Amino acid sequence: MGVMAFLPLSCLGLLIASQGKNCGSAGVVDNGQIDYSNETLFGEKAVITCNEGYILVGQREINCGDQGWMDSLPVCEVLKCDPPADITDGKFSPHKESYEYLEVVQYSCVNDYTLNGSKSLSCSTDGKFTPDPPTCTRVECTDPKIENGTWKEGARPPYRYKSAVTLQCNSGYIMKGASIQTCDINSLWSPGLPQCTPQALSGYSGMGSEQLFSSPATNSRLD
Repeated sequence: MGVMAFLPLSCLGLLIASQGKNCGSAGVVDNGQIDYSNETLFGEKAVITCNEGYILVGQREINCGDQGWMDSLPVCEVLKCDPPADITDGKFSPHKESYEYLEVVQYSCVNDYTLNGSKSLSCSTDGKFTPDPPTCTRVECTDPKIENGTWKEGARPPYRYKSAVTLQCNSGYIMKGASIQTCDINSLWSPGLPQCTPQALSGYSGMGSEQLFSSPATNSRLD
């Protein structure tokens, strides 16, 4: 015959009371939220998540026990980034030991250098500044010389980034390409230096040049 075990009435009453325990709200998490798995009854759990840009410090899950919620609520602390990278011939501001989520720094170049890339970087969710830091480039285009043409108006040397000039062809020539040129970040003229080509001869009929200038006498046969 099997042995039956009986709980003392005091323990049985405690078990029944525990199973009916309702822990209620676990509280409020600043910059986060609490999701309850089912209800706030004994044995259930609450899951805490933080908003974007914040990190959880403490336990992600807490359980409802016979004395209420068994663990203290975690906190959501703002995500921070270390300072961004320094760049040659440039600088950024403001300078701080650490930066909070979405905080922005601005880059600039010194002397005659030009910024190539994004001027603004922000502290992102991975704890790093994005996008990548820019570079400082010394931009200087050469004289925009074209054969059978010349400078008309615009910037004068030294030609720095975004310096613009207008070119023209000499008399008797027509331009093939853009007359307005801008010094680009790669120290080249954009969209590219034009060409000056001779104008078509007046009265040109489409015949070859040897036909156009030939004399009838040269084509007649001498008997």
